[in-house]
Amino acid sequence: MTQAVLFHTHGLGRFDFSDLNEIDLVAINEIARRRDVLLCPTIFLTECKLDHFETLLCAYAQQAQSLERIVGWAIEGPMLGSKGGTPVGAIWRPTAEQWRQMARWFDLGLKYMVMAPDIFMLGDDIGRDMRFADLITLIYASGGRIALGHFEGQSAVESARRLEAVLGHIEEQFKPSPYLVLTDHLFNDMPRAFKHAFRTSAEMAERRAELARHEDHGWRAATLDDLLGHVPAALLRAARAKRLTPSLNFDGGHVDLEICRQVVAFLGAKRLIAITDHTELLSLGGEVLRLDAHTRLLYRSDSVLAASFVTHEEQRVHMRSIGMSEEAIFAVQHDVPLEALRYRPCRK
Repeated sequence: MTQAVLFHTHGLGRFDFSDLNEIDLVAINEIARRRDVLLCPTIFLTECKLDHFETLLCAYAQQAQSLERIVGWAIEGPMLGSKGGTPVGAIWRPTAEQWRQMARWFDLGLKYMVMAPDIFMLGDDIGRDMRFADLITLIYASGGRIALGHFEGQSAVESARRLEAVLGHIEEQFKPSPYLVLTDHLFNDMPRAFKHAFRTSAEMAERRAELARHEDHGWRAATLDDLLGHVPAALLRAARAKRLTPSLNFDGGHVDLEICRQVVAFLGAKRLIAITDHTELLSLGGEVLRLDAHTRLLYRSDSVLAASFVTHEEQRVHMRSIGMSEEAIFAVQHDVPLEALRYRPCRK
């Protein structure tokens, strides 16, 4: 049985998934076959590559039976908050017609799009004859889904309120499922009331005291807002209620492993997807990145975190170090992501 699904992965071998051509598909599938993994390549879509990616997806759809190791595609953006580590040009505001064009891609193998739920209110116009609510309905009616992430985060309270409004809007129209809504990497690029990662020597010096807060207070649904902040609390409560399935990075740098342990204890492994946010190149979407040799995280030139060099095998070692069983590890790296990628929303 395939050992892992590389969920939300940005590059493999010499291939940057945001800069692919049709001819690359067979080679990528072969690398995945040799490594005994399944792939959900995640791309950063710039406006100038809109038609290019559609051509790539058309080629994928035509060859899907022979590209059995590529189980679908994802797009990180383009409707994202402004602070995350995305390549230049990957955050933009499509027109209504461009959104309709992208919605057709869900029949070609696109599975989900990462989207900030707090940039607009549901009733806000985002294009000619299209409100934000209309866009969300269009995505789901076309067989796709959104993964909540890269929040704008101007106000934590307002971000949480808009998040809940988006969930409610989807749930009014589509049958309930834990996979109806996904998230991008939990705790990254969202308003928080706690320190979720310790990447520098100065931050590591504060780690024990910071983590003691979680041990002293414990993670209880009723007090999560005070401990973690309104947005993380809302996501975790929704995950516990099986309204969404969150993704969590176990590379040790995106999120501290003790925080990861707390999440697994709070939700259970069968409610989580292990995200890789991984590439094997020192570039992303054509932008050269800097590798931190200690954390093995990849940074943009402005020191914003962009991706990870840590492999899924190394993440598995980290999972064992926080007490996860082999069954739990297989769940977060294989069973849950595969079920999530195979799911399609159904109207009520």
